[in-house]
Amino acid sequence: MHSNVRRYLLFLCLIFITQPSLASHGAESDVGIQEVTIGQGIEALPYSDVDVHYTGRLEEGTVFDSSVGRGEPFQFTLGAGQVIPGWDIGIRGMKPGGKRVLKIPPALAYGAKGAGGVIPPNATLIFDVELVAVTPPPFDSISNSQLVTKLESGVKLIDIRRPEEWQQTGVVDGSIKSTAFDGQGRFMRSFVEMLEKTVQPDEEFAVICRTGNRTATLSNWLATKGGYKNVLNVQDGITSWIAEGRSISKPGT
Repeated sequence: MHSNVRRYLLFLCLIFITQPSLASHGAESDVGIQEVTIGQGIEALPYSDVDVHYTGRLEEGTVFDSSVGRGEPFQFTLGAGQVIPGWDIGIRGMKPGGKRVLKIPPALAYGAKGAGGVIPPNATLIFDVELVAVTPPPFDSISNSQLVTKLESGVKLIDIRRPEEWQQTGVVDGSIKSTAFDGQGRFMRSFVEMLEKTVQPDEEFAVICRTGNRTATLSNWLATKGGYKNVLNVQDGITSWIAEGRSISKPGT
């Protein structure tokens, strides 16, 4: 199974280049989110398959599209670049039965070009969304407290960030440091070599990055293409770990 990893993971660089970058469009905080109804059950996380009912309108009230009248929810994989960035941001964290109103600026919607002759250039969009169903991703996302428990039981933690990131923030104590992607999003072959030497295909292990976005993509491919079935993604990354005041160590100290 290990032999499959080298072949499949080399394609990850193509995914990172072709998928929309939130950094190039705008900040996640630019999406206005109004909670209408809190759902129950499984939380929608990156690489979950979700079914969503929606009605989209322009700021002045004109409805340009709706799944409600068609009677069939829209299905997509959250965080995989299949929808406008504002949807990937705004639907994350919802649970089945939950309803939100999303206000999405042009940079996280259709930008200066507009779309389909019905969405004008530079339009801010309003979506009423209802999460109908969630299918979890093929890997587990864990919180900081869950990570502590896993580390205490001997689970390996791999920090996939770049050396300058390790120096800037420090790393979780005991982390294995191995860069997975360079500054341009190109996949590092050295990561594959490290993984093959360090982790068995059926072994449980965790990966961490800055906010959990890079590791979500990596975890999805490890689980679906690489043959690793027990991947744990640290959901909110080192940023959340530090914000909670948890212990870190500086590389080289």
